[in-house]
Amino acid sequence: MADPLADHAADLCACLIRHDTTNNGAGDAKGERAIAEHIAVLLDKAGAAPTILERTPGRGNVIGRAGPRRRPRLRRPVLDRFLSS
Repeated sequence: MADPLADHAADLCACLIRHDTTNNGAGDAKGERAIAEHIAVLLDKAGAAPTILERTPGRGNVIGRAGPRRRPRLRRPVLDRFLSS
């Protein structure tokens, strides 16, 4: 029997993995802002009032606010990938 929640989670993970967010070190990263924007759209659709913050241009983090008090709930997913040698 199919589990719609598990299927949705798998689809979301596959989508996130397809984004190239390689971090080459020394602030040389790509794709993080794009994936942060994608996550913000998903959070907005879920009613979680997203905000994208960037300490360094192009290196976005997403905060979603949900619940009766709309307090920020920060989950620190890593939006970049590191190359291994």
